[in-house]
Amino acid sequence: MQVINSFRKIILLPFSLIYGSIILVRNYFYNNKMIHSTKFTFPVICIGNLSTGGTGKTPHTNYLINLLKSEYNIAVLSRGYNRKTSGYIELQTSSKAIEVGDEPLFYKWKHPNIKVAVCEDRVSGISQMAMNEEQEFVYLLDDAFQHRAIKAGLSIIITDYNKRYTQDFILPSGNLREGKASAKRADIIVVSKCPPLLSEKEKKEIIAELSPEKYQVLVFSTIKYQQIYTVLFDKPIVNEKTTDVLLVSGIAKPEPLEAYLESKFHNVYTRKFADHYNYKLEDIESIIRTFKNIASDNKIIITTEKDATRLFAFKELFIAEQINFYCIPIEVSFGNKEKIIFDKAIKHYLNITLSKIEESISENILYDE
Repeated sequence: MQVINSFRKIILLPFSLIYGSIILVRNYFYNNKMIHSTKFTFPVICIGNLSTGGTGKTPHTNYLINLLKSEYNIAVLSRGYNRKTSGYIELQTSSKAIEVGDEPLFYKWKHPNIKVAVCEDRVSGISQMAMNEEQEFVYLLDDAFQHRAIKAGLSIIITDYNKRYTQDFILPSGNLREGKASAKRADIIVVSKCPPLLSEKEKKEIIAELSPEKYQVLVFSTIKYQQIYTVLFDKPIVNEKTTDVLLVSGIAKPEPLEAYLESKFHNVYTRKFADHYNYKLEDIESIIRTFKNIASDNKIIITTEKDATRLFAFKELFIAEQINFYCIPIEVSFGNKEKIIFDKAIKHYLNITLSKIEESISENILYDE
């Protein structure tokens, strides 16, 4: 397999060089203000990555919401990846994943009192979200690091500990959307999915590898799986050690979750789908058949909360078959020192930005750079 992957990278290398050159020219134009970026006077925080996915961006965005929602009015804007609609849509808890995307709906389900919207044009989207609002909001841009038409006040990029952007290559030979040098645009770099007991020695080695600029904050985070909860029926899990699990996942890198469940449950079977996959009726029927074929009287279906937003559209089928499914929340955790550094960087940016707004006599919402 490793030989095949190496051969694939070599074959695709010329296409990566072409794609990388195009991105390099595009970034040059933006960096030198030959193409304009829109900057808003109110707080805008971008959470993104250099790779195509699987870095843990969603739980980090969720962490930010939890961090800020008690002090600020929060608004989340996403493009709504893989949705079957276009244009600006403001979400309700009753919205459907196929119409708005799974990640935005996940945020709305988890935090029904915050404002969540989707729009492929981030400048238009954020302008519509801010329109006629008398209250000040903190805007979180989900997966917008490559959306250079808008200049966020604070940019965060997430990189996977297991495959950092310094160890990857440009599409299609690798998984990077743009070159490693683009990381210099970020204010905060988070190395995600680290082992819980990552040593200080290895942290220093990774810092040397990523070589952050003096103005950049670099922190390390760990994925933590929370208590599994039931979705359709109020039926708690009696004994994990004797329970068989069918894991249904449509996320970029399900292997860590699979390994975690294998450490908790008797047997774990998997049905893997593509990231952000929109389940069809035949998929659900196939999942139900797979579940029924598991030779155990003590068995359950477990999925991620993002997948649940897409599976929920077929809840009547599960109910008719008397098959429940459970969600496992995925959250991020920072060590005490890392948490203080990260939280302080976010709050410092907000304090400065909101102070400027209070001092300003301008009534303009935005200006062009």
